[in-house]
Amino acid sequence: MTIELPPELTEPLEWLGLSWPEADEDRLYADGMAWIQHGTRLRQHAADADAAARRVWLENEGATVEAFEQWWNGDDGPGRHLADAATAVELIGAGLIAMSGVTVALKTAYLAQLTLLAFQVGQAIATAAVSAGATLAEIPLFVAASRIACRQLVHKALQVVEGEIAHSFAQAAELLRTAGTKAAAQHAGQLAKHFGQNSEFHRLMREVERVDVHSPLDGANFYSGKDSAGTPMRVYAEKHTDGVTSVTLEQTPGGARFDDMLLFETGSPIRTDHAKDVWSRLSERYAEDAQGEVTAWSHNARAEGIWNTVERPALERNPAVTKIGVIDPDA
Repeated sequence: MTIELPPELTEPLEWLGLSWPEADEDRLYADGMAWIQHGTRLRQHAADADAAARRVWLENEGATVEAFEQWWNGDDGPGRHLADAATAVELIGAGLIAMSGVTVALKTAYLAQLTLLAFQVGQAIATAAVSAGATLAEIPLFVAASRIACRQLVHKALQVVEGEIAHSFAQAAELLRTAGTKAAAQHAGQLAKHFGQNSEFHRLMREVERVDVHSPLDGANFYSGKDSAGTPMRVYAEKHTDGVTSVTLEQTPGGARFDDMLLFETGSPIRTDHAKDVWSRLSERYAEDAQGEVTAWSHNARAEGIWNTVERPALERNPAVTKIGVIDPDA
């Protein structure tokens, strides 16, 4: 039975601002088994065909019969192709079943983390009176820790399983290609690429949580938009920072590392939507870590840009930030 989020844990999940894993593990398992059963049928057909072919060269003689036997058993013969096709569809089925398993594990871990959070918050509220409200101050810490834990659970689990699935689908694509089923091989290859990119994305998201994006007191700088001449605000921000007492995200050790990856460029190991997620979370961490007065260089900033949707809201929530100064060079 598909694991659903219990009603009593809906509120703790909302505190984290995360979503319940929507994958249907039962459907994934059923689909995986269907592929494996198809592979079993293919193997039976292959065995029947091979038996019929063997009778040809066992019951007959001559140069033509020998040529037929060599062709049938050759690397490009039907016998090899049928076996490869069966292995390929079994690999696809195994990949889907693996996805089902990781979905169960992920949902179970989510439930454990949310249950713990609900208990911690309940305890803090229950003991607020005797502690003169001191325990209430711990609630944001519990929520933040749980949010990080759940994010790590998701990215660690998906990095591993999608990497394995990508490998299985790549093998399946190659087998289907040699078996002559070009359309199926192309589809399996596309799936392999998709899951490979997903796996790398989740690896990078785990790294995002660990890298150093610390900025000095009163030294965090942000930027968004371009001036009327088309000059990016990043140019203004970097012109007014020294990389020591004042920095942009890209001038921190972690930001510099990700900036060098060129995730938005051709040849990036991840898709553009993934790159946006990586930089959104990196920017959010940078804003969450800022202290004192911060400076933002902005002109015609897009409403849906990272500054307006991620960085500024995070700065406004950050109690360590005392002032957000916005400079428009074109004003």
